Amino acid sequence: MTSVSGVFYAFLLQQSLPRAGVQHRRSIEIILGPVIGGVGTLFGPILGAVVLTVLSDSLTELLAALGWEIPGIKQVFYGVVLLAVIMFLPNGIWPAVAKRLRL
Repeated sequence: MTSVSGVFYAFLLQQSLPRAGVQHRRSIEIILGPVIGGVGTLFGPILGAVVLTVLSDSLTELLAALGWEIPGIKQVFYGVVLLAVIMFLPNGIWPAVAKRLRL
């Protein structure tokens, strides 16, 4: 799975330079998706990645619309989301969603 996602990421960047793919921010996003969605589940990492992407992009757009430029706000947001999920949903988002939907 890692090599397949690496191929798609290189295609997205349209280059395969080692420095292009190694970014600390991207590594944090890749790790946080499964943790927030639910480790050990099939749909948890997908849901976690979607939630993180949609919410962080929405936060960035909202702050840009307000005229605020806050460096590092995504990293702070990731920390707050991770803390909230660990405190309130220790197994991740997907098991709670699946329980509600009775899947």
